[in-house]
Amino acid sequence: MNKELKKPIGIFLCGGGAFGSFQSGVIKKIAEAGIEADVVAGFSIGALNGAAWCFDKVSELKSIWTKVDNRAIFKFSPSYHHMPIELYKTYSQEGIFSSLISKAEDKISRMTIFSNKPLYRILYEWLGKRDLIFNKKVVFHVIAHCVERKLPYIITYDGRTSDAKVNFIDALVASSSIPLIFPPVKIYDRGEKLHLVDGGAIGIATINLNMFDGCKTIIMVSNSSDYDFNYEKSGLLGRFESRVRKTLALHVQKIYESKIFVRSSPSVYLIKPQKPLDSGIIDFTPSICLKHFEEGEDCAVKFLREIK
Repeated sequence: MNKELKKPIGIFLCGGGAFGSFQSGVIKKIAEAGIEADVVAGFSIGALNGAAWCFDKVSELKSIWTKVDNRAIFKFSPSYHHMPIELYKTYSQEGIFSSLISKAEDKISRMTIFSNKPLYRILYEWLGKRDLIFNKKVVFHVIAHCVERKLPYIITYDGRTSDAKVNFIDALVASSSIPLIFPPVKIYDRGEKLHLVDGGAIGIATINLNMFDGCKTIIMVSNSSDYDFNYEKSGLLGRFESRVRKTLALHVQKIYESKIFVRSSPSVYLIKPQKPLDSGIIDFTPSICLKHFEEGEDCAVKFLREIK
């Protein structure tokens, strides 16, 4: 364990769909370096990588990314959901035209294209259906977004999967439910019906690092490069890609800046790609994911050298 990293240590894992393969490469090297986290938090693919950390399955991630298949993940099953969803706006809304576009996008986002059953199946096969005790002594925060409350919805598991009001697999799926792509996960909280979606793709209220209060070190692992702030691509899918990349990049920046509000005054390290990751955020082609995984390993090795 490197003595430069003061304990307690927190690890924050940002979202990014298929780009989470980069993040997987990072945490593999961090784990191999003997760094132990006391608190882990993640949203979207970051929540899935966080689960791998808690169950000491980080060593399995490279093999998983080499076997992922778009056909296994995406099962066409369009549906419509009655929920008051509002997307994060990454552009100026001045003028009637911009306002109309904004309203249309919010309406369209109530529709989803694919089923979430394949994701449930993959997670159940990987982690099991029963309540489990984590293989590591760690507090794990899974971050989703509550459509009705327009706020982050944080589900905390203290050492085991049964220590929360939301089923563990439901929480992971909810945090990964990108609007328009996967349907929301419905839960009841004190009798109120809520729709939970991806914790970072649309969040109107920004996630912050306050959940790490007490930690003296926080390692943030982002899947967004600085180039994603100005990423542009044409076409319908290109517009979706541009929106999600920009939104995630903005969220990462704001989350990182929130470090000044953590009362324990931790040292915060941000690990991120040094260039835009290739292909698309929902393209799970194995060869591309493996390339990103190895890029993540390289970034982690550089980080570990710098803190020595």
